[in-house]
Amino acid sequence: VPGFKKGNWIHFCDQIMLGYPHDYDFICDPVLKSSKDAEIALTQLCDGVVDCRSGLDEMGCPGRFYCSDNSTEWIEPEKVCDHAKDCQNGGDECGTCDIGYLSSTEFLIQSKIVVGFTALLAMLIIVMNSRQIFKTWKMECSTNAKATERIFLMNLFLHDLIMGVYLFGIVLVGLIIRLKGKYCMIESAWRSSWVCSIFGV
Repeated sequence: VPGFKKGNWIHFCDQIMLGYPHDYDFICDPVLKSSKDAEIALTQLCDGVVDCRSGLDEMGCPGRFYCSDNSTEWIEPEKVCDHAKDCQNGGDECGTCDIGYLSSTEFLIQSKIVVGFTALLAMLIIVMNSRQIFKTWKMECSTNAKATERIFLMNLFLHDLIMGVYLFGIVLVGLIIRLKGKYCMIESAWRSSWVCSIFGV
């Protein structure tokens, strides 16, 4: 086919054949190529309109950024990594984008150093404040002033303990998100979940 060796079109060649009434036809489905619905004119290939039932005529077209594999949803390449999610799944702002890398959510979730340090800090807070709560609870209160002091200390250590539990919860949630794949691909679903509402992350 003239011109198909240029511009990364060559992967379509196995599905192109001489046909009538067109000079060349694109085969949507090799199994059903005798059916009228299984072939289209070559001029309909990558024209922005899905003509094949499978959408194969609009997949893998040169000069496009596809939002996901085996998808007909695409955007112009210049819209990739432009701080705006143009794909429904946000795929155009994932992967190759390196915007504010060290402070990005993706880095904070994937970094073993950040996750390890946060988990260690959370455990230290939990252990140390649990110990202080126990010691304060056993503290003798010979006067009203001592009893009041114990209440204040118990309140302080308890709140610090809750903060440690909260940090540890964030670590666990981060690990779960990490197992699900790239955060930017599931961000919308995550932000609307009840777990996110509880932890506020």
